[in-house]
Amino acid sequence: MPLIPPLPKNRVTESSPYTYTGIDYFGPLYVKTVNGSEKVLIGDIVLIKDNLPRGMWKIGKIINLSKSSDEQCRSAKVLLPSKKTLNRTLNFLYPLECHDNNVEQTDNVNNVEQNSKCETQTSFTRPQRRAAKQAKQKIHEWTSS
Repeated sequence: MPLIPPLPKNRVTESSPYTYTGIDYFGPLYVKTVNGSEKVLIGDIVLIKDNLPRGMWKIGKIINLSKSSDEQCRSAKVLLPSKKTLNRTLNFLYPLECHDNNVEQTDNVNNVEQNSKCETQTSFTRPQRRAAKQAKQKIHEWTSS
């Protein structure tokens, strides 16, 4: 039987059952990693999970983050387009990848350089549909208020 070198401490620590699949000669087959969920901020636009198909979920804007007794943010107050507010836990909120344009830019010099580069290059973009323009305008109006 060949000598097996000592295992690193992170592979031999006690853990709850079913956390790891198993440790064999070649190492763990599966190691559970915690990536953490996306951080949400006040003003973020989110989808609100519901017992409906994903296309039917409501959209909302976070207006307040509530802290629990251990000072962790676990829930948020969400403003709907109908001006109603809901309290939802953060694991039912999925942030969209759109951000507020009013946030200050920390590196204005870099932005000026990028803008000058963009002006010198000609870019060809396909025309936007009228429905897309109207939707973007409604989202902008809703988020600015």
